[in-house]
Amino acid sequence: MTLRKTLSTVALALGVIGLNAHAANEQYFPLQSYRVGPYAAGGTGFFGGFIDYLQYVNAHGGVNGVQLTWSECETEYVVEKGVECYERLKKGLNGAPAAATNPLSVGIAYATLDRSTADKLPLITINHGRTDSTDGSVFPYVFPLQLNPYSEVSAIVNFIGQKVGGPDKLRGKKVVTLYHGSPYGKETNEVLQKLATKFGFELTLLEVPHPGNEQQSQWLTIRKIKPDSDIALRVTRAPQDTLRGREVGTVAMAVYAPRQWAGAGDASAPATTLPWVGFDAGLACSAPGAWLARNVAAQDVRFRANTLLGAAQAARTGIGCAVLPCFVGGSIPELVRLGPPLDELAQPLWLLMHEDVARVPRMRRASAALAEEIGRASGLMSGLG
Repeated sequence: MTLRKTLSTVALALGVIGLNAHAANEQYFPLQSYRVGPYAAGGTGFFGGFIDYLQYVNAHGGVNGVQLTWSECETEYVVEKGVECYERLKKGLNGAPAAATNPLSVGIAYATLDRSTADKLPLITINHGRTDSTDGSVFPYVFPLQLNPYSEVSAIVNFIGQKVGGPDKLRGKKVVTLYHGSPYGKETNEVLQKLATKFGFELTLLEVPHPGNEQQSQWLTIRKIKPDSDIALRVTRAPQDTLRGREVGTVAMAVYAPRQWAGAGDASAPATTLPWVGFDAGLACSAPGAWLARNVAAQDVRFRANTLLGAAQAARTGIGCAVLPCFVGGSIPELVRLGPPLDELAQPLWLLMHEDVARVPRMRRASAALAEEIGRASGLMSGLG
């Protein structure tokens, strides 16, 4: 579900619950954000993008004429601070009622679930939260969007099952899960254990302690365990020394625009009169983010996305031009490329394996099959097809 659909659905669903006579022209979003601390990179991108979108909606007349307001309360991704922010913001702002909370934190979501129910203040959980909260008759004020722990993990296990010839072929396979030592990281462990019992695969759970920067010992353990999935595709100019593989293609990037803008500009000399989709702080230092900073004036950036797919969707809806991988932009019929691929942004695509399995016959056969499949899409990836 897109952020636009999410906000529109929540806003319309809460129209009867939240709006009152003295603030009928505003709806307030209390933001339990985290822009400092070890998880600031994720929080800054999400909550910055959320605010950008609220501003975009307001600039286009709001939701049925209702303007969206907000304020932030810094949680640092700490549960106690998240609860404190909830209590501080739940009553609304300047007469505008609170629409919903969306802390983007498993710990804070669990800690405020009962409070949200008692206060009749909807709680949004995106890709996390209690699986049973999917049942709205039991949890009427919890809005789980996209995934829950069970659907997320079962999809992954089903995919692995398909690749090995069916779920019955999972028995005896080795599966290692490297998880973050936080409520969010631990949330799927119980589900994985149940699926391991059901399908008979050997499950190893390895924790990466908070904040997650040190992982060397865990990867050494994974190498000793030798799980049954050891092939990775990575876009990089310098693969890790401990990995073995080969370069199988080039991932190129180019400027894409809504198809109705065809002929309006050229990627080699971007027209500053055109609006652009940029990137937030999380991607500002990436290669496409740096290219935009060098070539596009800040005032011409109409919207900032926190992922490349988010930028693609924004361009698709007509918000502005975007710098995208050619295999993404070239797969969206509503977009047209402006000019050739940008040589400075092209990067090699590597097919890699751990060195201790690189000579295993079945791994070599799987690697060869993947390389052949990737070769068929080389024109789309390089932007030359």
